[in-house]
Amino acid sequence: MRANVPTYFMRYEDLCTKPVEILKELFCFILNVKSVDGTVIEKRIIDFIESNKTKKSSVYKLKKDQDYTKLLRNEKLYTPELLEHLKTELKDAMCFFGYSNSPESDDQNTETSFFNYDRDSFTPQQKEYYQEFRKHNEKIL
Repeated sequence: MRANVPTYFMRYEDLCTKPVEILKELFCFILNVKSVDGTVIEKRIIDFIESNKTKKSSVYKLKKDQDYTKLLRNEKLYTPELLEHLKTELKDAMCFFGYSNSPESDDQNTETSFFNYDRDSFTPQQKEYYQEFRKHNEKIL
């Protein structure tokens, strides 16, 4: 990706757990403004989120709220060899987006850790950019 192309990274899990914050950030990025506080956009975001809180259906819940195996329901469609290959080849991306366990914590099961790695297996670079997408978004906003 070219460095001069503005990008904003949004994870579905974050949109589910903190929708107002994430949507406000997204609109700040899209509109190239520092804040949407006090605007019609903020009001519409809040109204939309509030109107959907009463709905019973939920597309997605994080591991702490229910059995996390539902997130991995399609895992059985992949061979163990393919899963191991993905775990190895995508480790940098898993670290960048926080889809791995934290390299600095003994907790092997965070809300979004789809792959768990031995703490000793993280490179210094992977440790440095664990959940780096958040820092990237802060800079771009």
